[in-house]
Amino acid sequence: MNSIKFGIVLGLYLCAGTCLAQAPLPGAPTPGAEAGIGAPAPGRPPAQLPVGTPAANIPVNGGTSPIPGSQAPVNFRRLPINYQGAAVRLEELRNLMPNIKAKDFQEMINEYLEWVGDLADGHWRIHQSFAKVDTMKDRAETEKQTTLKFGQLKRQAMLLKAEFLIKENRHPEALQPLVEIVVAEPKTQTGDSAYSLLKQIGFAEEAVPMPVGIAPQAAPLPTEPASAKPAWRPAGKTAAR
Repeated sequence: MNSIKFGIVLGLYLCAGTCLAQAPLPGAPTPGAEAGIGAPAPGRPPAQLPVGTPAANIPVNGGTSPIPGSQAPVNFRRLPINYQGAAVRLEELRNLMPNIKAKDFQEMINEYLEWVGDLADGHWRIHQSFAKVDTMKDRAETEKQTTLKFGQLKRQAMLLKAEFLIKENRHPEALQPLVEIVVAEPKTQTGDSAYSLLKQIGFAEEAVPMPVGIAPQAAPLPTEPASAKPAWRPAGKTAAR
């Protein structure tokens, strides 16, 4: 009888020791989990994702995920979905440029330019669809005007990026967006500012103003070379054929 009791007590002691060895200490990290990755916040149950969700579609870093073909994560919470929000975001970027790291700003402005281009493309595709229906011409015109506004906003962002590149002494990289702006908007303030930057980096020359009241002189026509003149022949004779 005593041996039976001793066996029971020994079994319970071994079982309790095994459970304590497997239980993590309070505050100890879960084995195999890194800080901030896959571990829910204290007191919050882990998020349940639908079965079969692709890994590329799972948000990470607090709502960010990479753009297809890009290594940089995109924070979708700061991307606007309409013209008013896009204008506000551009002003935020303009105020951020002097106060953040160059690498961070470049990622933000590139992200903004790509997204605004996608918004403009979406409105243009809707315009083309509405334009095919006679009863939706008013909607088609509205979508067309929205597309044009997004195009102007994108060129303002291109100008801001060019200013950033010039500030970083990366003049060759600023050339292409500045030329695009001037070609698209030669008469607007954005186009004039872009042309001023082209002159600042030495690409465009300063125009020399013409004196008032003096019309520009046309360049003289080139003289005909002597070899092109027909040879002299005596009167009454023709060239042999």
